[in-house]
Amino acid sequence: MHQNDKEIANNLPTYCQMFGLEVLKPPKITNFISDENSIDIDDYAFNVIYTPGHTPGSISYKIGNNIFVGDTLFNNSIGRTDLPGGSFSILVNSIKNKLFLLDDKMKVFCGHGNDTTIGYEKKYNIFLK
Repeated sequence: MHQNDKEIANNLPTYCQMFGLEVLKPPKITNFISDENSIDIDDYAFNVIYTPGHTPGSISYKIGNNIFVGDTLFNNSIGRTDLPGGSFSILVNSIKNKLFLLDDKMKVFCGHGNDTTIGYEKKYNIFLK
């Protein structure tokens, strides 16, 4: 995880209670990652892209012509920013100045809903106009 989400991880029991979920202990964090990192799994290398806004430490993972964005960007929408540490302006900045610099044909795998592409979201996403 990114260091900027450490506070969220440390307060996991509180967030579980807020959302009526089973209360879990905070995870033991053994490694922080950032834009400079690549995660290698077998023959695959995932490039880390820091995309804050949904949370202070939101990150996306790019592999080849695919990107996994979690709750940063959705098909025709964006992630929520009303939770602790979220920021609409920072989220929009992350999308426009990091994700939208990628190839238009880049396939986007979202945390929820349908997949999309960078080009489609540039053209049609009303939250990013």
